[in-house]
Amino acid sequence: MANMVHLRKRKYYKPRRTPRESDFKTLFRFEEENVVWLADHFLGADPETRGAALSPVQKMKLFLRYCANSGFQSRIAEELGGTQPTVSRIFHEVLERIVQQAGE
Repeated sequence: MANMVHLRKRKYYKPRRTPRESDFKTLFRFEEENVVWLADHFLGADPETRGAALSPVQKMKLFLRYCANSGFQSRIAEELGGTQPTVSRIFHEVLERIVQQAGE
């Protein structure tokens, strides 16, 4: 019998959405430069090299969006172009990093 090679299915990611500049403060409760500072301060550089990995700034935006309006995680994921499990995982990851730095 011939050897069969199983090929992985190609992954398709939801397109990431960038909010309009006029909506930025309403959605995240901070100016864009403050979000960048928060990401640099609490998350630092991220060595992640996977294809669709979120940048530290994107992670901070997701965290702040959930803090600003803690409705359904699936709705926030839909707004920013992700999935509910991603929102949950990133929220807890960023929260842990902030708590670690608060204890120092």
